[in-house]
Amino acid sequence: MCNYRRRKRGASSPDEFDELSACEHRANIQAFGSNYTLCLFLKEFRHESILEKSWDSLNVTIFGAQNSSEDLAISTLTLKYATGYVLGSPTKMNRPS
Repeated sequence: MCNYRRRKRGASSPDEFDELSACEHRANIQAFGSNYTLCLFLKEFRHESILEKSWDSLNVTIFGAQNSSEDLAISTLTLKYATGYVLGSPTKMNRPS
């Protein structure tokens, strides 16, 4: 687990960091001509309200080559997704000259 200070909304200087955030994961990405650092948290689909009550009775079908397929109970899978936010402000990417 990584600990980072997150800038208070509307904060104008690094001294105004006041909220300690514990990121499960941190990812650096390049997008829209800038570098971003994401603070991410993993969550399990099984705990989503729309799936929670029927999780044990749901099946998925896996399709393979030559029309083969296999049905699996979704409860046998560990399915997760990531949520999070951007840490700080984006920085411009350095372009090679």
